[in-house]
Amino acid sequence: MGEVVGWIAERFTMGVRDCKTIDCVLIKLTTAVCEIRDYVEAALESRYSSSALVHSFLSDPDVMKILAGLSHERRYVEAKILSDPRFSPLRIHLQLLLSAIDVAAEKGVKPYAVFRTDTRAPTWQIEYLERYSNSPHKETHLGSSEYMGGSWRSRNGRRRVGRVRNLLSWRKIMVVIGLLAAAVAIVVLALLLLQSVAI
Repeated sequence: MGEVVGWIAERFTMGVRDCKTIDCVLIKLTTAVCEIRDYVEAALESRYSSSALVHSFLSDPDVMKILAGLSHERRYVEAKILSDPRFSPLRIHLQLLLSAIDVAAEKGVKPYAVFRTDTRAPTWQIEYLERYSNSPHKETHLGSSEYMGGSWRSRNGRRRVGRVRNLLSWRKIMVVIGLLAAAVAIVVLALLLLQSVAI
């Protein structure tokens, strides 16, 4: 048990190094809980339940340092887990997680980092708002792009966002044409079958 939990805890702490938001930490935590669940389900003779392994994982000293960084926003963490479908695997172990956060705060564990509650919007949403709004802050949100000639171009200028949208609409048209052709072929085959039966 200790080796598996230690390995998952090590992967978790390495993954959280680049996290700056609570959302990011919860994504990594969900991955760790899913790995523990998969291990328990795959084990032929598992002497431990997934709850026992999750408890052992949350008690790891390195994991406790990360949980200490969540203690200042405990209510936010709870609300995020209960409302966001991405974190549904954590709901089963919510009380274990919250008590581990409380224990980390009570013991005065020095946090690895203090994580922010704000979460960056999805890229498609940022690009859509920048393209179709008249706000003057177009250049500040897409750091890897620059505004050129009324359209967003990547640094090396290879593609434009408008071309991607056109490609997507072109694919939809091709799918509809394919479905219509298949329907016509089925009707023609049905008519030929009826003609051969009538003869």
